[in-house]
Amino acid sequence: MKSKTHRSPMRRYTTALLLLGGLFLISPLASAQLATCTGSEEYYVQWPKDGVPVWEMCFVTPENSSAADGSGLELREVYFGGYQVFERAHSPMLFADYSSSTCYRDWKDVLSNFLADNETIGGVMAEPTMPVETTCDLSQDPDIPVFNCPYATGRPGSDCFEGVAVQWEANQLILSTQYSAAWYKYESRAFFFDDGSIEFLFGFGNSDGTGSGTTHWHHNYWRLDFDIDGTSDNDQVFLNDTLQSTEFSDLRDATGGPMGGPVTWSVIDQASGRGYRLEPSANDYNLIHNESGSNYHEVDLMATQYHPGEFADNPDNFLSDCEMDETALVNGESLAGEDIVLYYMAGVKDTAGVDMMICKKAGPRLVPIGDWGPVTDVIFDSGSFE
Repeated sequence: MKSKTHRSPMRRYTTALLLLGGLFLISPLASAQLATCTGSEEYYVQWPKDGVPVWEMCFVTPENSSAADGSGLELREVYFGGYQVFERAHSPMLFADYSSSTCYRDWKDVLSNFLADNETIGGVMAEPTMPVETTCDLSQDPDIPVFNCPYATGRPGSDCFEGVAVQWEANQLILSTQYSAAWYKYESRAFFFDDGSIEFLFGFGNSDGTGSGTTHWHHNYWRLDFDIDGTSDNDQVFLNDTLQSTEFSDLRDATGGPMGGPVTWSVIDQASGRGYRLEPSANDYNLIHNESGSNYHEVDLMATQYHPGEFADNPDNFLSDCEMDETALVNGESLAGEDIVLYYMAGVKDTAGVDMMICKKAGPRLVPIGDWGPVTDVIFDSGSFE
């Protein structure tokens, strides 16, 4: 039984104009503010920046994020078109696994500065007028590190910023941050598009070349606590199109390698039919399953029942605890009519003498399913989705 406190899924309405094919359509949209950022370290953001929100959410900077040693960019109470999508979305598990048998369970709560001008909330938020550039964005040479911000780019050091950069683009909202575990610089970004789709992107960067002589792998695990429509006890999980009744773990494809048949997973509210389908990106398939042979990271996805305070496979974050223990999360509990949490792993390989210092990025895409109201009614009718 779930212990989270939830608001009614009933929406408040106002009248908005939507443009489709040169014609304005009058449609009801949910009015602000549904995401209630009541915590002292939670900050509200919506898209578009002004007027009726299509997206709204709270964000927490990495040093204030939940889970042992943090969870990077943390999003709470995420709404699309007036309906809740997530209660929380963050990355509480992060690993570095070396071919020399050295390995780390990295921390995710130490901010690292990156290029983002126009700081509007001190130490928390920037609203960039110039391109956001992280260590990962600029690490494109196989051998030469870019070191620290401002990375010899010619941009002023005053553009170096620690926190979350928020960008309001014509068709999307982008949140970006960077945090560090010693020499590693980890980029975390979230993209929220006007059609309801979401992309999470993680970049694995190295600031000074430490460890560059040893091939190694990085693995990041997102934790997606779905509360579709704001109700938490009637979500359903599908593997491809097959309903699952108990907790399970899975691979991205049938063979565990880049050439297998793709797999998707969906979380759908049983009452409304609204939901999201999680699809691996092309970059996610670049990592061969268990290529290191360490057996530390054996699964790509875990579907679990929500438990208060359960953010990872381990309540601690010991540096030398290299193995992600799926049995601590996936242990046969029911998924039928429960609050659902998905854990999704994306990883990269840095090969000594080949592409060690070139930063790689990976992460999933989530696509809306069902009727999310007048915004997606217009989009779906225009043929953007099947």
